Amino acid sequence: MSRERVDLSALMCDIVAESADDAPEPEPEWSMPEPEPEPEEKYGQDRRRQILMIQMYLNEFPDKLSQYKKTDLESLTNDELAKLLEEIKYLIGAKGNVSAAVRGMLLGLGALENIATTFTPAKINGLTQTISADKDAMDDMKAIALKHADMVAVEPEVRLGMRILSSALMLHTINSQREAVVAAKAPPPEPQGMADPPGIVDSATPEKYAAL
Repeated sequence: MSRERVDLSALMCDIVAESADDAPEPEPEWSMPEPEPEPEEKYGQDRRRQILMIQMYLNEFPDKLSQYKKTDLESLTNDELAKLLEEIKYLIGAKGNVSAAVRGMLLGLGALENIATTFTPAKINGLTQTISADKDAMDDMKAIALKHADMVAVEPEVRLGMRILSSALMLHTINSQREAVVAAKAPPPEPQGMADPPGIVDSATPEKYAAL
């Protein structure tokens, strides 16, 4: 009898458990959905700085960067913006790098000309000016600069320094040639004889001869 009562109690527990599992879950109460936070990378400080830098480059160099005017910067990822900014910097500096390399070659040629005309009998005055006026020679210099463009990356500060040195050497050469021309046109100085001893001039005056 006691065994049947235990089995009946276990059976009742199983029935209650199954009925609890089959019962529908209560529906959650409805609430206003919270707005999803904007992705941090879309409005990050570094991202905004990159976009502003690209826009400044586009405004300052519209001719060199005309192919980027229609680029949707907001749709680019951070990596794409970084690559675009580096590409823009390279394009802006490419022409300056070539010019700086050519100026460096002319600067070295001018130094060679100055040394040769000063310490050797070589009369090559105006060599640098002649080469700079030769279009083919300038094209060769540009080709050399482009050939070694991957090997040498000239920073803006270096380019500015080379421009200043090149201009200083050019002015030095022009002023030196101008002084040489002025000196060549000047009349030669009159020869100065020896000063007469005191008393000789007085004794040789016409008045003294007339009195004799």
